[in-house]
Amino acid sequence: MTLEHQLAQQSGDGAQIRILCADISGSLVHLTPLGDKTVDYLGDSGLAIHKDAVAKLQEIRDMGIPVVLITGTRQSHYESQIIPVIPHAVATIEDGALVYWDGKPDSDWDNSQATGRVALQRYRDELIKKGVILDEVGRRASIRVIPLMNEARNLEALVQTYPILDEIPPELRRSEHMPYNQYVFQYVAASAGKERAVQFIMNKLQASTGIHYTWANVAAFGNDPNDENVMEKAALCITIAGTMVGPEQVPSHLRIQRLVERNGGIFVPKYGHQGTVQALSEFVDRVRPGHQA
Repeated sequence: MTLEHQLAQQSGDGAQIRILCADISGSLVHLTPLGDKTVDYLGDSGLAIHKDAVAKLQEIRDMGIPVVLITGTRQSHYESQIIPVIPHAVATIEDGALVYWDGKPDSDWDNSQATGRVALQRYRDELIKKGVILDEVGRRASIRVIPLMNEARNLEALVQTYPILDEIPPELRRSEHMPYNQYVFQYVAASAGKERAVQFIMNKLQASTGIHYTWANVAAFGNDPNDENVMEKAALCITIAGTMVGPEQVPSHLRIQRLVERNGGIFVPKYGHQGTVQALSEFVDRVRPGHQA
């Protein structure tokens, strides 16, 4: 179903949920041993989404609710591995640095980010001069710094070795991101960020449909500090107990769990694929026609 067909099913009445924003790593997608026939793999990295989760996302889209992916993942990974596998209409990737509609970059968003991206390039060059090793392959509009790549055990040790990482230019912003079992830094233009990108997406949907979109129409599914700004503003927030790294359980960030519980959201006390499928099922039940306030 195209985005236009999904939007055609929406009405402008009431403060109902009209958009589901969903993080990828640790929320929709989990590390999974190769050979599991119950999942669809994203390339050969071991990252996968359960087939039942794919079916639930498609059901949500069929209900007329666009799925908007909100992720820190790099552009190359998104284009080659996520677009073909995860049902969605719109995405903001690289922590809100890029916006995609139906698989194509949004030129209006790109134009709005031009100044910040120049500052990002300058900062990148300074980091490299100071000896910082960057995780930048396949990234177009963000910088990620991983402690282990720089022989540091955590972010605190990383900053002690490279103080420039705390010297953030005013044109940039930094988030802490936990892809599975270690926190990393990610830098984008100050005008970017997941919550700003979602606001841009809502404004664009309103312009194309005539329906007024606010945060009261947004549900957000996440597990990580870089999802917090979106989840704080959303009318309905969702999380699960955590993800799996091999046999190890990695909990969702405690701040996220408390945020969901405080706001009466959906918290599923299960890890990995079981948690994801149940969370999406509970979301469908919560927003099914006749159940929304």
